[in-house]
Amino acid sequence: MNGHWLWAGAVAMLAARLCLCLVYEPEELRERRDTSWHIWVMTAFGAWCGYAYSDVLNILLSLLFGILLFWGATIDKRYWILPNSGAVLLVLLGVVRIVWQFHSLEGQELMMTVGAAVLASSITAVGLWLLGMVLRRLTKNGVGRGDIKWIAALAFWFSPYVLWFMLLLAFSAGALWCLAARNRCRVRSVVPFGPFLCGASLVAHMCGIQVVAWYGL
Repeated sequence: MNGHWLWAGAVAMLAARLCLCLVYEPEELRERRDTSWHIWVMTAFGAWCGYAYSDVLNILLSLLFGILLFWGATIDKRYWILPNSGAVLLVLLGVVRIVWQFHSLEGQELMMTVGAAVLASSITAVGLWLLGMVLRRLTKNGVGRGDIKWIAALAFWFSPYVLWFMLLLAFSAGALWCLAARNRCRVRSVVPFGPFLCGASLVAHMCGIQVVAWYGL
């Protein structure tokens, strides 16, 4: 076992603390009781990144991916919005990751392989965006534009099957939370979807390929 998990976990923990400090006011942050386990979840994810990958670039890309998701979930929970800049960063980081996956290739083979992968991700992203806009119209704006953009951007990180697994997990978690909250009589008429989407994306990044392979897809 290498020692990457130590520094990766520490970086994730510090980044999570910084995100919370930037999003919440100091007084508001002191009153919240759920920030500690949020930080521990990110610390565990960072340690997993250091354990799962042997090369530093993959670790850094995964860390940035997780930090970006944590930042988006925190903002959506506080302000009910997923920033467009976050979707753009997801796409850019996803393209860098695609290039790195095929960096052992050379010349024209590298360009053609990376180009095909980016094109496939782009087509998937456009399809998800169109599907999301149709769903938004059918639900009378029940799905946020930010949610749609972030889902489309995640096409640059996941294969189609892993994407569907992630969406199923996100919608299921959101539905279960609403049911549980309704039983306690404290559910709102509108619930931010960002925390569920970002949380499911973290899970999909860690084990989505294995789950899909287990089902033979």
